[in-house]
Amino acid sequence: MVNIKNRQFRKEDVDDIHQIALESWKKTYKDIFDDAFIQEFVDTHYGKEALLSVLPFVDQGEHFFQVATDKNTVVGFCHIGDRGNGMELFRIYIEPSYIGKGVGKSLIAQEENFIKSKKADSYFCFVHQDNELGKNFYIRNGFVHIPENDKDGEWHMKKVIESS
Repeated sequence: MVNIKNRQFRKEDVDDIHQIALESWKKTYKDIFDDAFIQEFVDTHYGKEALLSVLPFVDQGEHFFQVATDKNTVVGFCHIGDRGNGMELFRIYIEPSYIGKGVGKSLIAQEENFIKSKKADSYFCFVHQDNELGKNFYIRNGFVHIPENDKDGEWHMKKVIESS
């Protein structure tokens, strides 16, 4: 039985996050990028140094970075912040065997609470134009494709959050 709990990212989570990113990228991008590119990209962007560099922003409440756990095992993660052009979903990945079990939806609900706390009413992300799994996930969760903002083979997607 899946019993998902979300909590803030901690330094002890870096190895789990790296592993989930690698498994997710291999599943999602296997027909888009070669194995060497995937390994190098994940090692660079989801390596220990890159992940730990985010912690001060999370600890100060500037970024939202949570992990989803099942029985204390990290099974997904989500990171959002503002680089000066609005709230952006930088990354959300779920361990492949947990896809379709509500983990992503749970993380999105939490991040939207964070966005509202920052007095924002929308956020955006980029998803590779050939990443059907990702595009479908975002569409199911209320994002809309904004083609005029696409760049470098990536769809720009935006979600307006309804106020409560």
